[in-house]
Amino acid sequence: MTSTPGTIARFLTLGGAHVVLTVAYDPQPNPCDHTPVYAWQCAGCTIRRRYSSHTDYADARDTANDHAGTCRSTPQPDTDH
Repeated sequence: MTSTPGTIARFLTLGGAHVVLTVAYDPQPNPCDHTPVYAWQCAGCTIRRRYSSHTDYADARDTANDHAGTCRSTPQPDTDH
């Protein structure tokens, strides 16, 4: 499994897929004030969520973990061949 840039946590779904939590820094509106933007995506069901700068890390982590605890999706098949 390759690492997604900005990965700060991974959670395992009931079906064995990963939910990957990432952080990026949004330079808008002030380039000197890089605000963290958190997002997560499930590699099984492919649902994703993005959190604005008003949402903190704990909220993003908790919702990613909650999703992993209920999602029964297995990892998507490798289609790189």
